[in-house]
Formats: sequence, C-alpha cells, structure tokens
Amino acid sequence: MGAGVSVWWATPADPTRHFADHELTESDRYHRRVRRAGLIGLAARAFLLLAAMFVVGASADNRGAADAWADEVGWFTSITSTRVLFGAALTVAALRLPAVLVDGWFEYRFGQGRDDYTPVPLLWFVATTTGLTLASFAALAIVAGPIYLMVATTDRWPFLLCVLVVIGVLGFAVGERWLRRLSGHHERPIENVELNDRLQRLATPFGLRDIRFATATSEQGGELAVPNAYSVGLGANRRVVLTEALLEEPHGIGDFVVAHELTHVARRHVLIQTAVAIGVAVMMIFGLAALGQSAMPWRWWGVDVGDPLALPTVALCVLGITGVLGPLTGWLSRSQERTADAGAIASVGVPSADEARRLYLATTADLRPPWWAQLYAPHPSPAERLEFLARQRS
Repeated sequence: MGAGVSVWWATPADPTRHFADHELTESDRYHRRVRRAGLIGLAARAFLLLAAMFVVGASADNRGAADAWADEVGWFTSITSTRVLFGAALTVAALRLPAVLVDGWFEYRFGQGRDDYTPVPLLWFVATTTGLTLASFAALAIVAGPIYLMVATTDRWPFLLCVLVVIGVLGFAVGERWLRRLSGHHERPIENVELNDRLQRLATPFGLRDIRFATATSEQGGELAVPNAYSVGLGANRRVVLTEALLEEPHGIGDFVVAHELTHVARRHVLIQTAVAIGVAVMMIFGLAALGQSAMPWRWWGVDVGDPLALPTVALCVLGITGVLGPLTGWLSRSQERTADAGAIASVGVPSADEARRLYLATTADLRPPWWAQLYAPHPSPAERLEFLARQRS
C-alpha cells in the first residue's frame, strides 16, 4: 500500500467534490482571520526587529564597548549586564507586541468564533499578558548572558551550544506532561475498564502493549466538544489522548482515529519529530556561526557579532531560517499523517464516507486552505484525505 499511497498523494484533490455544499461557519471565518492575522503578525515582528536593530546601531558607544563587555562580567553577572538586558528587552518587545495586539483583537472583537464565548476580564488579560512578557524577558536574559559570554571566550561555542540544545530538548520531552499541565492542557486517565480494554485491543496489531490512553480536558476542567485525538510522549511517557467527544462517535470513525494515532506511536513519529527539531536547531546554530564569520548582517547595523545588543539581529535571522525550513518540516509532518492514515486503514478498514466527512467538518479549521498555507501545514488538506479514503474504499 505504501507505494500506492505515495503516488496518489502527489495528485491534488478538488475540495468542491467533498465540500461544495458546506457553507462557511463562524468558526471557519474565525480561523481564516487567524491565518491572516498570523501573516500580519509575522510581518510586524520582522519590521519591529529591524527597527530594534536600527535603534541599537544608532547608539554612539556601540563598537568600542562591545569588545570589552565580556571582560567585565562573570558567568552569573553576565545575566544582569546592561547590554544583555537592553538587547533582551528590545527583542522581547519586538516579538511580543504583535502577539499581544492580535490576542487582544481576537479576544474582544471576534469572541473566538463561538456564540457562547465570554471574553476574559480586561484586567486579567493585562495581568497574564504582562506576566508572560516579563517571564519571556527573564528567560531570554538568563539564557543569552552565559551564551554570549561563551561566544566571547571560546571558539568552540557552536558545539557546546549544540550539546545544551540536545539536553534541553530531551529535558522537554521528559517533562512535557507537566509543562502541558502548566499551560492549561489537562489529561485524565480512562478508568472505564470496558472502554480501556477495547482501546488496548486496537493497539494489539501494532505491537503496543499496555499503551496508556487518556482524555483531554479544557483549562477549566470541562470536556472538549471537538472529536479529536493526539499522540505524545517518548519512551515510558508514550500515550494517546482522546477528547470525550471522540468517544461518543460511532466505533467505525472513532476506531479509525485511534488507529491513526497508534500508527504514529508504532512508527515512533514523535521521536522522529524530536530528532528533526534537534537537527533544525543545530543547523540554526552553525548557520549563525557562519554568518558571524562574515560579520553579516550585524555590520550593516553597526553592531558586533559577539555583542548582546545584537540579539534582535539573531532573532531576525532565526525567523528567516525558520521560514526557509518551514516547508521541509511541514512536508515531514504531512508525510507522517499520510502514513498514519494508511496504517489505520490496514488495521480497522476504511470509515464510511458520511462519517469521515462529518468528522472533518467538525474538526477542521479551513476546508479550502490556500496553497501557501498547505506548504507549511502539518496535516494534508481535508479534501486530500477524503479523496484518499474514497479511493481506498473503491
């Protein structure tokens, strides 16, 4: 089946074949606004970072002080260096301001696309936004100070920084459950013995024994109304998380979604994504090191490569590298999704056309995404997936 799947996915699908009778709902319009706002926010971040670089470059004492700043501080005091704090403040302001404006615009103008949605109190929004911004500033200063000191004191800093990235990513993978809980994503183990046994039977053909299943709840502890599932975790933390709404679906489509996630687990897709994330980070580090050897684009703005005031320049470079690598990581994710769809069909069969269409109508943000959105999208378009199921069914 693998070769056939690969050939077919190269053929674009026509959304009107499956969704011609579907009128855009307020939720569809909301998510389209999110996409447009995301583009505007990205452009605003790039513009503000350029403006921050101009502010830094206009400082009269830049060049002379940049050469000596590392000699005046230690590993701990580098965090409180004026140059580190100023560079971190400019960078966080440039990155956070567009996000805050977009969040506030959607919170109080569009109401998240739901008629029953009540915006949070303005004071609470200001408090949480301010707290997150200050936390981002503190984290950047704590990380940037020692890193810039390391850049100034050793030529092997790219290799040392790569080691720190690997440790950080693996640490995140180990502690992701607690980090998810802190961010408001709660999980509850499935205690229904009959349901758990049925899910474990679905996992048996994949060679997965005693895989953990849980249900997802909202920030307030309520059940999520969208039928969906996801697989997360590495090693002993591997698990499949379902929404209560999915458990209420007919077994045909519900089992298909669970088998899709079990394919992700069996094929170790989360591990592959983690390795790719480390690889991308390593490419960024050595890309920045190569740019540093030529002193570009730092020199354009009147700052030195090893100067913490150049943090906005680094942020803009990372933004650009991420944009270039985005289609590649999106392609990898879509490839994994297609493999998971094929694995689910091999395990439980093809769901009915009506059930599959209803599922995508309930969970999808945009049934007709533009080509540039599909280029970066982590999932194939709904029309492509329904076309694939239709061909397997026939």
